[in-house]
Amino acid sequence: MHHKDNVAYVASTLPVSVLDQRLNEWKIARILVASRQLEISYRYLKEKHPQIEILVVPRHPFLQLLTLFLHLLSSRINSCKVYFFHECCCFLFDISIGLIRPKGVFHPIVTLNSFQRIELRETPQGLKKIIISLLGLSKQFTPYLRDGENGGAAEILWARTGYPHCITKSVSLPRLQTDRKICALSSRKKLDVLILLGSDIVSSRLLRAFYQRLLNSFCETDACFYGKDHPNPGSRLNFMDKRVKMIDPYCPIEFVEDNFDFVIGVASTALAHFPGRAITVLSLLGNENPQAVVRRLEHLRDILSQGELFVPLTFEELIDYLNFQRER
Repeated sequence: MHHKDNVAYVASTLPVSVLDQRLNEWKIARILVASRQLEISYRYLKEKHPQIEILVVPRHPFLQLLTLFLHLLSSRINSCKVYFFHECCCFLFDISIGLIRPKGVFHPIVTLNSFQRIELRETPQGLKKIIISLLGLSKQFTPYLRDGENGGAAEILWARTGYPHCITKSVSLPRLQTDRKICALSSRKKLDVLILLGSDIVSSRLLRAFYQRLLNSFCETDACFYGKDHPNPGSRLNFMDKRVKMIDPYCPIEFVEDNFDFVIGVASTALAHFPGRAITVLSLLGNENPQAVVRRLEHLRDILSQGELFVPLTFEELIDYLNFQRER
């Protein structure tokens, strides 16, 4: 690989569509991925762009910091650019890029509207807070509270809101939506429905029961269901039913062959790839945490315009909507 090639850092599959489209334009030759599991997903990108080198950042904090330091320092010495896309959760990367200051471009993919912003004084003392204080970066980081998944405890996330002047922030957010077109329903009037699985703010037991109820509402001649679990093994619902054809969970949603009439999920950003066919069942799963539900819906409406997302308020409304689309 030539020393003048640029590098990208990714912490999720969200940037895969942007990278697929702009690797050559941005002259990116190496992608640093945040975990071994994420590297499996990015193999799909490498199949389309075999010239790309994909490197896994070590899990151990010290080795992770050392790896990031070396690559960012190399980028600075060779006047290369670093492209990154995350809004939060990449603490060591955000610290490293502020210390080494390579040239770079920050392309935020989504907003943090689904998280609750909190004051610095409200956060408990911890290692990350101590590091931020010691480095004098209190004004550069903002804490957010992420609602726990599957009934778990909430988690504090540190988002870097101010980068050094060597980092250019993209003026416009890259749309998560692809150029997919709305599929016309087949003449046989049988629905092909993709369910975006994955744990969320409700209990996984409740979510599995909901999807069982959904499957029980259709016979095999009326609908064919597909399931796509979360790329991250720690965020999977692990829902299994013989009536559901499972898709490789590691496959980025952008690379899944799309013949679906509708796509159902809770609050997954993957819904953004199916405007006009996206359905969120967020309002059908109880309201133990109504504020979290509101934040999730705001997040979805940030990435899907009015008319691109259907939000049923009752289970019967969901079934009636699907049956109406099938029969018309």
